[in-house]
Amino acid sequence: MLLWLGAAALAVILLILPGLIALDDIQARIAGSLSDALHRTVTIRHVHLAFYPWLGLRARGITIANARGFAKTPLARIARARIEVRVLPLFARHLVLRRVIVTGLRLRLSENARGATNWATLLAPIHPPPPKTRAARIEAREAPFLAFWRAAGFTLKGARIRYQNARTHTHLMLTHLRLRTGPLVPGRAVTLAAAGALGVGARPPIPFRGRLTWQRRGRRDLGRPFALRIATLKVLGALTAERTAAGFTARGTLRAPPFAPRPLLAALGLHYTPRDPRVLKTTSARLGFAWRRGQLRISPLRATLDGTTITGHVRIISHPRAYQATLTLNHIAPRRYLPFPSPKKAPHPAARAGAVPAAHAPAYPPATLALAIGRLRLKGLILTHVRMGLSTAGHSVRLRPFSASLAHGTLAGDALVAGAGAHAAWRLHAQLAHVHIGALLRAWHHPPLLSGPLSGSAALTGRGLTRTAIERSLGGRLGIRVPKGTLLGLDLDLIAKDPKAAAGTHTAKTTEGTAFSGLRADATFLHGRGYMPRLSLRAARAAVAGHGTFGLASRRLDYLLHVTLPSGLSIPVRVRGAMGHVRFHVALAKLFSGHQGSQTLKTLRRRLQGLFGLR
Repeated sequence: MLLWLGAAALAVILLILPGLIALDDIQARIAGSLSDALHRTVTIRHVHLAFYPWLGLRARGITIANARGFAKTPLARIARARIEVRVLPLFARHLVLRRVIVTGLRLRLSENARGATNWATLLAPIHPPPPKTRAARIEAREAPFLAFWRAAGFTLKGARIRYQNARTHTHLMLTHLRLRTGPLVPGRAVTLAAAGALGVGARPPIPFRGRLTWQRRGRRDLGRPFALRIATLKVLGALTAERTAAGFTARGTLRAPPFAPRPLLAALGLHYTPRDPRVLKTTSARLGFAWRRGQLRISPLRATLDGTTITGHVRIISHPRAYQATLTLNHIAPRRYLPFPSPKKAPHPAARAGAVPAAHAPAYPPATLALAIGRLRLKGLILTHVRMGLSTAGHSVRLRPFSASLAHGTLAGDALVAGAGAHAAWRLHAQLAHVHIGALLRAWHHPPLLSGPLSGSAALTGRGLTRTAIERSLGGRLGIRVPKGTLLGLDLDLIAKDPKAAAGTHTAKTTEGTAFSGLRADATFLHGRGYMPRLSLRAARAAVAGHGTFGLASRRLDYLLHVTLPSGLSIPVRVRGAMGHVRFHVALAKLFSGHQGSQTLKTLRRRLQGLFGLR
C-alpha cells in the first residue's frame, strides 16, 4: 500500500512540477552563470523539462562566443544537452545529478600568428573575486533550497573538434569523438573513456580509443595508469598535472610495448616503402616527460628500432617553435630506411639548376641536435664513434662539427645544405687523416686504383644528394697525401727496369702494382671533372711526376706520367681509359723529339734505338 501511495505521489509531483518551475527564468540564469564562468557570451535557444528516461532539463541550440581578435564564428556550438537528476534525493533537499549528456558539439580552437589562443581565458578568472561579507556567507549557507550532494558523470556524443595554428600552419581535426566519464566526485578517482578519429592536415583520419583514470587532490591532478591505442600502437603511462601561478605544468611517464610500425604508417596515410624490406618490423619506447612554461622536455628517452637502441633527451619549445635534442645510437644504417626509388627517373638537377631556388624550399623549424652514434653504415662505409652537431635555420641545414673514425683513420669537418631534395645545394669542408683510400673508392663504386693511408683536405660544393647528381655537379678543391701505399694496375718498376719490354700500348693488369712512398696530389673539380696539375710519388726504382684529368661520371682518366730513373733519364708514360680497364703507353722515341739539331743527341738516339729496337 505504501508503495502505491509513493508512486502516486511521485506521479503528482512530476505532473505539477513544470508549472511550479519557471523555465524561462532557469534558462536565463543558466546562460548568465555560464557567461560569467567562461567570460564569453553564452546563449541557449530553448530549455524544457524532461521526464523520460530520467527527470531533468534538456537544452537545445547552445552557443559560446569566440574571443576578441578571432573569427566571428562561435567558439563552440552544442546541438543538444541533457542534465539528468535522481528523483528520491529531491525529497531530502539534495540535488543528485545522474549524468550530463552533450550531443553534437562543434568546437573551433585557434592560435593566431602571435601565439594567442581563443581558449586562454576560459575558466580562468580575469579579476579576483571580491571578499564575501558575513551576511553573504550566511546567505550562501542557508539560502539554497537544493544543495549539490554529488556531481554527475559526463557523456559526449558525436563531437567534432578542430584546431588551427596560423603560426605553424597546423590543422588538426577530431571527428566522431565519444567520451564518457564516471561520477565526478571531489577527492575520488574518475575514469574517462574516449574514442574517435584524429586527422592531421589533409591526411585521412586515424581511429583511436583510450582509457584514463584521473584524481584531483588540492590543486594537483594525480594521474593513474592510462592506455591509448592507435592502430598497432599501444601507449601506457601516468600523468600528474598542476595549475600554478606560473601556468599549467604536467609530468609523467609513457611506455609503448613492442609494436609493428608499418600498419601504423598505413593508418596515418603515409605510403612509405623502404629500400630494405626487413626494416620497420618492431619498435618500442619508454620515456619520461615534463611540460612547464611552454616547454616540453622528454627525458629520459629510450627507444628501439629494428635492433637499434636510441637514448637521450629532447626539448620542444612551443613559442617560438624550436627543437633541441641530444641522442645516442648504438648503430644505424640510414640507407636501409630511405624510400624505395621511384621507377620514373627525374631530370638531372644540373640541367635545371636554377629551376627551384633554395629560397622557395620549405623552411625548417629552428632545431639543434647533438648526435652520438656508435656505428654508422653509409653505403659501403662503416663509421664508428660518430659525433655531430646538427642545426636548422630557415631553408638550410648545417652539420658542424662532425667527427668519426673511418677505415682505420679519422674524418672531421662541417657541411651546409640549402634547399631540399634534388635541388639541394651543399658545401663540404673535410679533413682526413690515415684513412685507407681503397675503402673510400669501393664505397663510391669505383675500382680501387690506390691503396694506403690517405691524409688530406677537401673543400667541395655541388647540387643534389644522389651519387649521380654529385658526380655531375661536383666542384672545389682536393689535396691528398699518402705516405706509403701501392698504385694498383700499373707496374712502374718494370718500366724503369726494362723500358723495351714495357714499350708500346699495354692493358693494366689488376695483378700488377707499384709500391710507392710519399704520394702527393692536388686536384680541382668543375662540373664533376677533376683536373690534377700536380702528381708526384717515389717508387723503388724511379721517381714519378705528372698531371692529368679524370671524370667522376664517365669514370675515365687521362694522365701523362714522367718516370725518372736514377740516371736522370725521364720516360714518358701515357695512362688513359675507363677505370678498371686502364691502358698505358711507353714512348721512348719522344725523348729526343725536340732536340733533332744536336748531333750528339742524334747519335745517342740511334744507339738507344738499336739497343731497344725502337723506331
